[in-house]
Amino acid sequence: MPTACDRQAPSRRSRRARATLIRVTALGVLLAGTATGCRQAWRPPAADVRLAPAALKIDLRKRWPARPARRTFARTHAGAAASESEPYVIFHDGARQREGALADIAVAPMRQYVQTRAQQASKQAPAARFPWPIQSAKSAAGLILQFDPPLTYLPALIEARVDFRSAGNVRVFSPTGLALYTAPAQRRVRLEGYESITIGDATYSDCVRLFTATQVTIPWVAGLDVVEYVWLAPRQGMVRRGQRISGRVFWRFFDNAWTDDLVESEWLEPPGTTTGE
Repeated sequence: MPTACDRQAPSRRSRRARATLIRVTALGVLLAGTATGCRQAWRPPAADVRLAPAALKIDLRKRWPARPARRTFARTHAGAAASESEPYVIFHDGARQREGALADIAVAPMRQYVQTRAQQASKQAPAARFPWPIQSAKSAAGLILQFDPPLTYLPALIEARVDFRSAGNVRVFSPTGLALYTAPAQRRVRLEGYESITIGDATYSDCVRLFTATQVTIPWVAGLDVVEYVWLAPRQGMVRRGQRISGRVFWRFFDNAWTDDLVESEWLEPPGTTTGE
């Protein structure tokens, strides 16, 4: 039986190994928590797309909400009936877009959530804690992702048959603002053509249909692929989006898909705007 004097403090290498194991486990919970346990077959909604002629350029800014808007979508998961759809909110405000649980919450600048070296040395918390109204801020689901430089969700101007590409790094932080990983990220957007779609009683003519693909790879740990089909109606913005998120964490694969259909749109007054009586 070893005595107290026989024991040695953990070496720097063992502390690093333990910290790495904790980080990998946290990331695994984040990504694999939505795992279905099987690979799902997924295709975009049936389409009758009119292909865009070569060299055609489209200003997508004319198809995005011109004013702040709060939009409610019906999210239907692959394999589920339409009656099982759930509401999903997207808030648009110029170049910013907040979704889901964070749609109606003001989010502070990223730098306020990240620990500085001085804070890490003194074990002080960052200036702000990321707001998670559903998940606990202490859970692995509270991991913060920062794209640096930011990936372009949709370009202002897109040309037919020419992929728009952007690349950067995604930095992964713990809920306490501790840096965990830095991984390369790539995104491409392609104009597929025009399509008229019907959602409930509403028909949206001449929608622009876009294909997007985003890839994030953490070597030896995880890989994430996000594929989207986006429909933009004139002066309406996005009215439908099909998404598929798939990938792996070590040996465990996950594959989830759903479709978001516009149900309700509410225009919001810009900040500082007052209405007269």
